[in-house]
Amino acid sequence: MGVSGSGKTTIAQHISQHMPFKYMEADAFHSLESKRHMQNGRPLTDDMRWPWIQNICAAIQKDPEDIVLANSGLKFLHRKCFRELGRVCVFIHLQVPRDILQTRLELRTDHFMPATLLDSQFDDMEEPLPSESVYNVDCRNSLSETLAASLSCVQNVLYKTERNCSEVKICD
Repeated sequence: MGVSGSGKTTIAQHISQHMPFKYMEADAFHSLESKRHMQNGRPLTDDMRWPWIQNICAAIQKDPEDIVLANSGLKFLHRKCFRELGRVCVFIHLQVPRDILQTRLELRTDHFMPATLLDSQFDDMEEPLPSESVYNVDCRNSLSETLAASLSCVQNVLYKTERNCSEVKICD
């Protein structure tokens, strides 16, 4: 989870390559109307996000495989929906400084989310509550360190280990 440009797709794809998880991209579930809305520089409303979240949850419920999902997780209630699916649910919050995100979004040419909506992403992000047990990963490190830390978070939950998670802070 994280705001646009934080590396959700890269990290989720990496996890799916190293764990027996099917990769799923939340952006693929946006309606054409919602994508156009964002392309035109307008942030989604909560009413526009709910069908999107419900479609993702329905797809997860139908799929018997374990899944790693690249999803913003901006809202507590959205994260709660995923937790209520009856599966082990691990949230990794990719935290990237705003200036780095701005640069990433300005360089990205193949996505419907323009850099002008970055502020709205930060405005909409509801910080995880301590009771959510979200892993916060500092993405100022190298990509390889971020990938390793994220993978370790998943392994820690699934295998109940505490290996290689020194740069990861777990919300309690």
